[in-house]
Amino acid sequence: MGTVEVPGLMVVEPYATVHQMVTVVRGRLREGSDAIDCVRAAFPAGSMTGAPKLRTLEIIDRIEGRPRGVYSGALGFFAVNGTADLSVVIRTLVASPDRLAIGAGGAIVAASDPEAELEEMLLKARPLLETVGGTLEEGRDLAPAHR
Repeated sequence: MGTVEVPGLMVVEPYATVHQMVTVVRGRLREGSDAIDCVRAAFPAGSMTGAPKLRTLEIIDRIEGRPRGVYSGALGFFAVNGTADLSVVIRTLVASPDRLAIGAGGAIVAASDPEAELEEMLLKARPLLETVGGTLEEGRDLAPAHR
């Protein structure tokens, strides 16, 4: 959509419970385009869907069977001067009056080890759960709605 700059490609940022790989992408929009056009072209983020994006989205819709809500979406702002600053929503806790929902996951590929992927997801979800006083129990079914 114009010019693109990547000032930091796959930079590892350390946090209390994980090391997160981060890439910052900046660009100037083509004449006649705006920040909303850019978001429409980029989302859902490839880091959350995989590739090829359209086929992967079909598979995700079939397997998950329900919307992800804010998890894996975008959070940020669109400024009145036409700029935007957004991030991909990962490791998310959403509270409603009758439930808490945690969004966490990993990058599943053909060579993925299901047990290792589960452990990675639990590692990412644990701090969110502990924030609200919860714990993870061994052997507990974590996603009954996905059966």
